[in-house]
Amino acid sequence: MIQKVSVSGIVEYEQKILLVQRSLQQEFLPGYFEFPGGKVDFGEHPEESVVRELKEETGLSVKPSHIFTCRSYLSKQGYQHNVELFYIVNMTNSISEVILSNEHQAYMWVDKDNLEMVNLPDSDPVKKILEEVLSLYQASS
Repeated sequence: MIQKVSVSGIVEYEQKILLVQRSLQQEFLPGYFEFPGGKVDFGEHPEESVVRELKEETGLSVKPSHIFTCRSYLSKQGYQHNVELFYIVNMTNSISEVILSNEHQAYMWVDKDNLEMVNLPDSDPVKKILEEVLSLYQASS
């Protein structure tokens, strides 16, 4: 049995959430949008991992605020246990500094008005999480 822990950063700017589009060369879900993030390295604290992953994938410096949600599931084949932590993070640098890694081909700031235009996989929790986060920002404005 293999266990994998991954983290994603939910970055908000002017009540919009940052999504990155997977490169078309990626084996898994090419061209789909996702939250930036990745695997937690062995021995690494998840908060350190989300900071590192966002810097690598977007060039943004962030500070984790709190875990928004998590999910735990077995792979379809049943041999891998996946745990995903979704962090609300605060940017500590300017919005103009988004620089994508070669894993991604584009990025987009998403709100309720353009959510339906985003290419999201049906089986992935991104859309549900996005809707929950965006509804919180709308409720507070």
